[in-house]
Amino acid sequence: MQLLVNIVEPDPENQPFFISNESSLYDVSGKDESEIEIEADIKHYFEGDFPRKLGMPIWQFIDLINQRYPSWLNN
Repeated sequence: MQLLVNIVEPDPENQPFFISNESSLYDVSGKDESEIEIEADIKHYFEGDFPRKLGMPIWQFIDLINQRYPSWLNN
């Protein structure tokens, strides 16, 4: 989860101290970013295709990424 937080909010000063089970990627970004900017950050990291359900809880988003990119944490 910390890797995704670092992607959408690279500045540690703006990262949340607590992420609840209901938090989405929008909630972890300290910047006033639009959906398009967050999508661009994720798309850049995954070099293309990625789950586009950014408003879902981050835990579910991680499950989708794990299904699509089983070795993403090793890269």
